Amino acid sequence: MATEDHPLAVLAGDPTGGRLGLDLPAGTTVHGCGGAGRPILWISDTEPPAALWETLRAQHTRTGLWPLLLEGLCDDEPNRPWRSGELHPDPAAPDPAVHDVDAVLARRWHDVLPVKDDERAAIAPFGEGWPGLAAPGTRTRTPAPPNGPVSSSSSRG
Repeated sequence: MATEDHPLAVLAGDPTGGRLGLDLPAGTTVHGCGGAGRPILWISDTEPPAALWETLRAQHTRTGLWPLLLEGLCDDEPNRPWRSGELHPDPAAPDPAVHDVDAVLARRWHDVLPVKDDERAAIAPFGEGWPGLAAPGTRTRTPAPPNGPVSSSSSRG
């Protein structure tokens, strides 16, 4: 896919998403650290309508966009790291769709384990070994987004 056809690049030039068949509220695209390269996120400026979440999910196959609910690092810095230039995507990384999720998480498991024995209770009943992926669940209802901006990320390369 040409960079200019990437859905987030389209949103950079058409923030309402009209070219993608969407009707998005006011928002902006976000670039990674340094601001170079294609956008990595689109974030609404205000709380979007709740129905937008399901619309974006339903249109994912066609648009390549995934809705994300993002929270700032803390209450007094709600824009960090999303709008502050702190995101560091790996420009050499392949398309996320080609990753084996289980293998990626297994490699990262030891990096995030609590170090102190008294902190390991936080991951109980799991231990030092990667427990594997959870079995797929069955969705019983459509999740409602919490208050706050919604973001879209793309799974297209």
